Amino acid sequence: MASDEEYMRLALAAARKAGNATWRNPRVGSCLVKDGKVWRLVSTSTTAASMLNVIPSPN
Repeated sequence: MASDEEYMRLALAAARKAGNATWRNPRVGSCLVKDGKVWRLVSTSTTAASMLNVIPSPN
């Protein structure tokens, strides 16, 4: 099982994928973990209609 720090690194990497698309707002990434496994990685989107982009899980 990965540590909280490793999950945070994944979330930060997901946020970086947004690039400058969220220019006036902060980049946001999230690593959703279930039973010790990465379930989903998500990041902010450029459109209001889709606030989160699902990024394929590394597992």
